[in-house]
Amino acid sequence: LPPVSLNIDSTPLEKVDWFQTPEQEASCDQLRFKWKPGVEGAVEKLESFLTNRLTSFEADRAKVDRDSTSQLSPWIHIGTISVRYIFYRALPSITNSCKDFLQQMGYREYSRYLSFHFPFITERALLAHLRACPWRLDQAAFK
Repeated sequence: LPPVSLNIDSTPLEKVDWFQTPEQEASCDQLRFKWKPGVEGAVEKLESFLTNRLTSFEADRAKVDRDSTSQLSPWIHIGTISVRYIFYRALPSITNSCKDFLQQMGYREYSRYLSFHFPFITERALLAHLRACPWRLDQAAFK
């Protein structure tokens, strides 16, 4: 490979137009309070969940009016914290709520595995013998 030129033009960060609209700027300000990037933020969120919300997870996980989920998805998605770390960190407090939480983490990982290795599953059946069954594409049926 040829050597890289040392005369690369650069724009100072202050001059970069990161956000095009005031709405995007405002949403960034709101997100700043929701999550703290990095391993430290992920571990803080996990510890907060294990301490404050894990015991009620079994009863409250499906209640949308409660703050009962772990809220770890952003960190898991980008790989800042692993499901394996979460599993071993939650394991000492093995209760029914903890089992439910770990089961949900397992479902999450399994669905991500399927989506990655079999991306067509959003359009047709994974199993060949079920492909003859027609998919119902009725949006009203999902309401």
